[in-house]
Amino acid sequence: MVGFRPRTLPWRALGALCVKLRTLWHFMDIEMLTRRPPVDPVRARPALYNIFATRTEGFTTALEELMMHAGLFEGRPRSRELVYVMLGQRAARALGDLHMHDNTWTLEQASEFTSKATPRGWLRLDGRTVRGEQLLWLRRPSYGTAYIVGKAMTDELIATMSKNGPLPMKALLDGLNRTGLLPMSLVVQELAAAP
Repeated sequence: MVGFRPRTLPWRALGALCVKLRTLWHFMDIEMLTRRPPVDPVRARPALYNIFATRTEGFTTALEELMMHAGLFEGRPRSRELVYVMLGQRAARALGDLHMHDNTWTLEQASEFTSKATPRGWLRLDGRTVRGEQLLWLRRPSYGTAYIVGKAMTDELIATMSKNGPLPMKALLDGLNRTGLLPMSLVVQELAAAP
């Protein structure tokens, strides 16, 4: 990003910037479906339920790291730490999600684990965030794991698409937009098979 000087951002603004990147990408997904829907008529219609969380949440989780590697946060020595702490926090949440749906942990046990497993103590148990998030994951099975699984699938897709050389970000984004909002496993299968 030519001319962008992240040094001018205060430390807390980096976290806000990551949230804005995620939100912007979610709005872009909605706009793409409206303005340039996939050619397939089945994919062009909104899904009846959120079957695509591994694509939406997984890709936006990967996007934070992609932007970091692209230099968006250059000049901010702790920006890498922030991106990886957020990834660690999502992994801790996902484990709570899995254990609650396996009936091996209660909501409180999942909250305690997530709080303890989040690096730097950045998700404190005395706040409302950790319990609120675990309650959301309890109400939406597999949603918490979708962030991590979808990111891993995005990493796999990037590795596959870049086997013959560097992968331009535009090629990745065009492919994601072309396939529409599908589970990431189907996106990977379709784009990996493309020439």
